[in-house]
Amino acid sequence: MPDVLSQSEVDALLAAVDEIGDAAPAALPEAPHEGIISYDFARPERASRDQLRALESMHEVLARNMAAALSGLLRTVVEVSLSAVDQLTYSEFIGSLPTPTCFNILTAEPLEGRMVFEMNPSIVYPMIDKLLGGPASSVVIDRPMTEIERNLVERIVSNVLELMVEAWRPVQSIGFALQAIESNPQLVQIAPPTEAAVLIIFDVRMGEAAGLLNVCIPYKLIEPVMGAFTTIQSWFASERRDLKPEEVMAITDALSGAAVRATVEVASTRMTVDELTSLRPGDVISTDRPTGSPFLMKFEGRPKFLGEPGKRGNRKSFLILRRSGPEERI
Repeated sequence: MPDVLSQSEVDALLAAVDEIGDAAPAALPEAPHEGIISYDFARPERASRDQLRALESMHEVLARNMAAALSGLLRTVVEVSLSAVDQLTYSEFIGSLPTPTCFNILTAEPLEGRMVFEMNPSIVYPMIDKLLGGPASSVVIDRPMTEIERNLVERIVSNVLELMVEAWRPVQSIGFALQAIESNPQLVQIAPPTEAAVLIIFDVRMGEAAGLLNVCIPYKLIEPVMGAFTTIQSWFASERRDLKPEEVMAITDALSGAAVRATVEVASTRMTVDELTSLRPGDVISTDRPTGSPFLMKFEGRPKFLGEPGKRGNRKSFLILRRSGPEERI
């Protein structure tokens, strides 16, 4: 026969449940936080710190080479420095770009996929202006590029891609090629929005103009070669070590036979273009050099010694008196 609770037993049971519910729950012991690392699932990090450091070292070299190449192409001083190497999602990268912009889509054979080389309008239009013989104005033009401007951008990008091939050669021989140039990054989808990507940011300055060059590489594209970056990081670390005395001596011996150009600067002055064009035979040019002061000797254009001119046998000579400061003028 099943047990049946009376009404008084039911009331007593309900009252006991209410008393338990009113009691404060016991405090749980706090778990230790040692060894716990926060992780944002909205921004997955696929590359390790060592791999990012290797990418940073490799692209620091690329930045220096880009500065030299762009300075020669544009016939002006261009400063390029590596600003950051970071991980983010592809949608975050697209959301950070201005519209319109110079959005260059690249292929990287034999790797599968595409990557992005973006040039901010604040720097790409001054570069175009300089290529066309202008003063490289820093005024930002808020419009898509014309066909002529696209052709000029292809010249700039092709120079950068040649340098990227050399920079990536220690990892793998990769053939970077320009596939297309777009103005609206929102209309181009080279990777899923949540795909992890590596972003390499270069800061570029040319006179008064300044802007960013961004290289966005989806992680799936470089995943097959990421294992090589550990070796590359070790190689760069070994390159930065101090040389041993015997290595310094070997380098010194190897360079001892190299020829350098030595020149002696008699005097220097400044004049206007109008004064220069009005010069005639017999005119005398005054300089700031005091009479009897020493002459400046330079090696490959760098000031090195101060001395006096003279004659030894049938040849002109130069008597070194003392070392010169690196920026000393006479």
